[in-house]
Amino acid sequence: MGFLPNRSGERRRALEHLRIEDRTIILYEAPHRVAETVADAQEILGDRTACLAREVTKLHEEFRRGKLSEIGESLGERPARGEITLLIAPEEHSAAGSQVATSQSIAARVEELMHQAKLDRKEALKVAAKERGLTRRAAYGQLVEEQDLEEKNKKD
Repeated sequence: MGFLPNRSGERRRALEHLRIEDRTIILYEAPHRVAETVADAQEILGDRTACLAREVTKLHEEFRRGKLSEIGESLGERPARGEITLLIAPEEHSAAGSQVATSQSIAARVEELMHQAKLDRKEALKVAAKERGLTRRAAYGQLVEEQDLEEKNKKD
């Protein structure tokens, strides 16, 4: 991802978009903002496994590994200095979580994402498709089918 936005609201929105990322998220952060970023990431992404890397490939290289909450605590005790790279592992998926996602209609999930995560319709559909392991085109097809069925039921 590179650098997140400096402003808190914009940073939090960027993290919301990364919530369903199924790959390791790599961020660069300034030392004076890293504690806020870790706290925001923990709140939005959950208490994922992470690594805070400092001064990589240099003399004072340091790695702090653990959950985001643990890294946040360590930053409270000993603030980071220098060039910071934050690596955040993908969310650990449970079977129950994936069943909940597919039991909800795709249209309902898109609406939910639009309101909760403040995503536009196109981005919400992309997220819903990814959650279900569908292509965007297949998810759009399901969405259209659900809307057509809903309209038909209203007429009857």
